[in-house]
Amino acid sequence: MFRRSRIVTICLAAASLAALAGDKPRKQKPPKASAEASHQLASLSWMEGVWVREQGKDLLEESWFAPQGDSMVGMFRWIKDGKLWMVEMMTITIDDGELVFRLRHFDRKQTPWEEKNSPMTCKLKSIADRKVAFERVDGEKAGSGYVISSPGPDAYEVSLLAPENAPGKTQTFAFTRKTH
Repeated sequence: MFRRSRIVTICLAAASLAALAGDKPRKQKPPKASAEASHQLASLSWMEGVWVREQGKDLLEESWFAPQGDSMVGMFRWIKDGKLWMVEMMTITIDDGELVFRLRHFDRKQTPWEEKNSPMTCKLKSIADRKVAFERVDGEKAGSGYVISSPGPDAYEVSLLAPENAPGKTQTFAFTRKTH
């Protein structure tokens, strides 16, 4: 008796699942990752680590995780006079077969500086040995962007590029690898 009722229960459960399967949810397509973009992302492994810069009384730190899957994730924090002033969350992802850099600034209370649904987005402009450039391609900030480079194994630089419509001085921040 126990065996028969258990089989009936299993059959009813299977039938219920089969009925539910008729209304299949749409599968979300994974992002397209070309072999070239995957290779480019892997070539950015030199960015991995914790990088520090002292600027007067300020401490600036940037950290990157190693490339995994179709992305890299980074974080930046700026300490002014011993207190957190701002942080950034950064990603480099493969979107539609190309590298895309996204950045969002937050104040110390995690209030975003950018619009709610609008992180700063830059597309790959160029990539070379230990150097990558990303450029904003839309809006009033078009032409601005970032150049991230490593002139040596324990050196790391981030250059902020001014937008095309407001040419100005490029600002470069030099960091060293944190060893402790």
